[in-house]
Amino acid sequence: MSFGTKSIKEIPYNEIVEEARKLANQLGTDFSKTALRRFHWIASTSMKEKDLQRLNWALNNARVQLAYFVGRRGGRGERQLFNYLDAQLREVINSIEKNDISSIKIQLRKIKLFLDALVAFTSLKRGG
Repeated sequence: MSFGTKSIKEIPYNEIVEEARKLANQLGTDFSKTALRRFHWIASTSMKEKDLQRLNWALNNARVQLAYFVGRRGGRGERQLFNYLDAQLREVINSIEKNDISSIKIQLRKIKLFLDALVAFTSLKRGG
């Protein structure tokens, strides 16, 4: 991914969608769409949490689930997905610990956009 180590806060929305499209093409066909959709659901549900301590716990749980899904059948594209999302989720968790509400909202919105686009482009690529 060309995002590299950039914080998702610094990346424009259109670039996030474009990177999700590129990554969807790199994901192996044996990487389960169901697993990706399930992780999307777990992460999206986690992001709705209003209490910061519960949000912290939920995002750490999402990181564990991502590692599980990628570890089961992960190829190169899946490892890129893991490395990028894990770093972004850790950054949000650090913002939670600093109680930086405005930063948390921006980061979560952009991560959600990335996941939504990734699931959509993966479904489009594989048909359904």
